[in-house]
Amino acid sequence: MTSQQPGPLIVDRRLHLDRATLVLALTGWMDGGDVSTGTVQRLIDLLGAKPIGHIDPEPFYIYNLPGSMEVAALFRPFAQIEAGQIKSFDLPSNRFFVHEPAKLVFFVGKEPNVAWRTFGNCILRMAATSPPARYNG
Repeated sequence: MTSQQPGPLIVDRRLHLDRATLVLALTGWMDGGDVSTGTVQRLIDLLGAKPIGHIDPEPFYIYNLPGSMEVAALFRPFAQIEAGQIKSFDLPSNRFFVHEPAKLVFFVGKEPNVAWRTFGNCILRMAATSPPARYNG
């Protein structure tokens, strides 16, 4: 597939692992108490797994809904402003890591609001032995 626009899957480092295992964790209703994402993040930290890519959040999340401020705030990215300057602006994170000696690829991300098929295809594409530098879903 050719495109002038980069796709949502950004691969910083190609993998050449034979028979690797993908360990996946998503936030959402099945991640109560961060049991899924917290466990996988702990494995990443303990093993010193290295980042290898991410999924751009832009096409997959709704950042605002009409209605009360309480409901809209649930969807908005977190912004921290100090002395009139943006100190941080946190969008949803979807990151891949690898621990090559154990042949483990990790993914920690946020359940998408929309375009689940494309989001899933990005994950499956990363799981392929040698993904392209960018994939358009």
